[in-house]
Amino acid sequence: MKRMDAIIIAALLFLSLAAFAGIQILGGAGGGKDEPARVFVYVDGELRETVVLNSQVQEIEIRTPYGVNTLIAYPDGVKMKSADCASQTCVHTPKRIYSGGVIACLPHKLLIRLEGRFDGGVDAIAS
Repeated sequence: MKRMDAIIIAALLFLSLAAFAGIQILGGAGGGKDEPARVFVYVDGELRETVVLNSQVQEIEIRTPYGVNTLIAYPDGVKMKSADCASQTCVHTPKRIYSGGVIACLPHKLLIRLEGRFDGGVDAIAS
């Protein structure tokens, strides 16, 4: 290995460690632990509403030019309760409990996205 190769490897290692330390100190891209989880409601690709999850169960009616959906926001996630579309795929979608979880109602051009931090639960299982 040449001397310049060793310098490049050391510099990349240093930058990687510095980035990791910065993420750990600043709490990552999801914000601080005290930041509540949010549900973002998009209709036709535009943000229509933002709902903050709290300790109470919230029922949200979403009226669009394409139809009506009812969303249930739980303290730990979100689930579509009803929709007046023919497919009912969004209603049969399981409750979303992880950041990045999505529920879509394509006939109503509706997208529900869950973002934020949640305590507990298993994110992934490796065998």
